[in-house]
Order: sequence, then structure tokens, then C-alpha cells
Amino acid sequence: MKLNDHIMISLDAILKKRSDFYFEHKEEVDKIIHELHTWMDQYSDKKGEGYDYAVGRVIRHREWLYHIQGIRMAADHFAGVYGEMYRVLVLEEAERHG
Repeated sequence: MKLNDHIMISLDAILKKRSDFYFEHKEEVDKIIHELHTWMDQYSDKKGEGYDYAVGRVIRHREWLYHIQGIRMAADHFAGVYGEMYRVLVLEEAERHG
């Protein structure tokens, strides 16, 4: 799935579930969602040492960030940058990304 598809799915879900929160924090949420999906896909389409697996480079991408520890890492990172009030949002959208 392409980055913009991930972003649109997240924003649609947030608007349905947390529209008040979204509109109160629109600028930050838009920025976080873009950065989150970029962060979750940071190993996608990488080649070279440390990325090549016999079954394809997608495995490294999923191995590192789509498991529960990777999702928690995303929540810790973005809560640290933007504040604790965004932790649950990041957890939900990181899970949705996978």
C-alpha cells in the first residue's frame, strides 16, 4: 500500500472515532499521521547489506516495525516528540498500518 493510502485510511478512521480530538489538534494529528506512516515504512523497498533476505526485502520491513515491539516503539517515539496525549492515537494507527 502506498503512503497516501495509509494516511487516508488513518485520517478516515480518526474522523469517525475521534472527530472532536482531530479538529482540536488537526495540525499536530496531520503531521503525526504522515510521520508515523513514513516511519512505519522506513525499511520498505530498501536494498543492500542488511536488507536482502532470500524471501524478499519486505520481510525486514515487516520484521522490524509491524510486530508489537515496533508498534510500541512508534508510540514511545511519537509520544516523546508530540506528547503523551497522542500515545493512544499512535498505537491505534500503527496497528492499523500493519
